[in-house]
Amino acid sequence: MSYYEYTHHAMDLEFQVLKHLLYLMHFAKKGVQYCVALALAHLCPIDKCRTIFIDNNGLELLLELLGSTKYKP
Repeated sequence: MSYYEYTHHAMDLEFQVLKHLLYLMHFAKKGVQYCVALALAHLCPIDKCRTIFIDNNGLELLLELLGSTKYKP
C-alpha cells in the first residue's frame, strides 16, 4: 500500500467514525449523546469543531450537560 493509499484510507476511516459519532449524538439515548459530545470536545481536531458543535447540535448537548444535575458519568 502506497503512502497516498494509506492516507486516503485513514481519512476515509476518520470520516466514517465521525459520521457514526454524529449519528449517535442525534439518535442515541441522552446519556450516550452527552458522552459522545464530551469526548468529541476533548478529542476533535480544530477544523471539525464547527461541524460538530455548531452544525450538529454538539454545543447544546454540552450546555445541557453542564446544567444537568441528574447526569453523572
